[in-house]
Amino acid sequence: MTANRGIIKTVGIKPVVYDVKTVTENYTIQASDNNTILIFNSSSDLNCNIPLGFDFEDGYQVIIFQQNIGVVTVTKDFGVSTLSANNELQTRARYSMVHIIKIASNSFIVGGDLA
Repeated sequence: MTANRGIIKTVGIKPVVYDVKTVTENYTIQASDNNTILIFNSSSDLNCNIPLGFDFEDGYQVIIFQQNIGVVTVTKDFGVSTLSANNELQTRARYSMVHIIKIASNSFIVGGDLA
């Protein structure tokens, strides 16, 4: 192996371009939301649900952003597993961002600015 100083080469890495969708009511994640930033804009608390049988490939990801004062809680259907620090699944404050990534069948990592 040789090193080339000052040259960065990426192999097999594709840039991710995120879609943006505004959400104003409780929402269930859809197949079309892969690589989407869901902007939750409500003064009332809202839920973002992960459905059972999420038949999307591992690596599927969505970002939740709390734009207004309404807290966003990540909910899940029975049988869905979420992995998050301290089992926290709510946005902490206005402008909090949370990342959801599918890692296996009905299993998701939830991380970010959670409370």
